[in-house]
Amino acid sequence: MAMENRILIVDDEEDLTWSITKSLKRENRALDVISVNSGHEAMEILQNEKIDLLVTDLRMPGINGHDLIKYIQEKKLGIKIIVMTAFGTQEIENQMLLSEQFYFIEKPFEMGSLKQKIFKILNPAPKKVMNNVEKKIRVLLKTAKPNHDLRVTLVNGNKKGQIYISERQIYQAELGCLNGKNALDEMLRWKHCVLEVESFEDRRFVAK
Repeated sequence: MAMENRILIVDDEEDLTWSITKSLKRENRALDVISVNSGHEAMEILQNEKIDLLVTDLRMPGINGHDLIKYIQEKKLGIKIIVMTAFGTQEIENQMLLSEQFYFIEKPFEMGSLKQKIFKILNPAPKKVMNNVEKKIRVLLKTAKPNHDLRVTLVNGNKKGQIYISERQIYQAELGCLNGKNALDEMLRWKHCVLEVESFEDRRFVAK
C-alpha cells in the first residue's frame, strides 16, 4: 500500500479511535493514520492537510459528521468517506446507493470488517464498464437542478421500476417487491430501458 494514503479517523469515543488506529498500524505500518475525537479537530485537518480517506461518526458535539461531509462535497476535495453510525442507517445507506465516494458501516462492527473495507477502498479493483442504464442515471444526477426532486420511472419491456432523486442523490429505489439497494442493483443489470422523468420543485419526497 502506498505511503501517500492518509486516513483520518473521527469519533468522540476515544477508545474507538485508538483501537482503529492501533489495529490499522499493526496491519500495515506504512499507513499514515490520524485520529481525532472532535469534528472541530477534523475540520482543521481537512482544511490544511491532504487526506485520502475519512472514517467518521455522524453524531458528535459541535461540528459533526454531516458537517465534515458537507465541507468535503462543497470543496470538491475528492476524499473517500466511510460513515460509522448506529443512527438513521437505512436513510444514509439509501442516499449512498450510486455514489463512488461514500461507504457505510453500521455500529457495532467487527474491526476486521472495517479494515477490509478500508483496504478495498485504498486499493480499488479496476472499474467496471457502465452499461447504458447506469450512464443514463448518472447523467440525470449530474444535470438535476439542486432545488428539484425527481421521480424517474425505468421501463424495460413489462418491467417497471422507480428511482427517487433529491439533492442530486438517489435516496430510494423500488422495483416490484424489491426496494433500496436490491431494487437499484436489479435495474442496473438491465441492458436497455426507457426513462420517464418527473420533476418537482417543491421537494416533495424528502421531509426537511
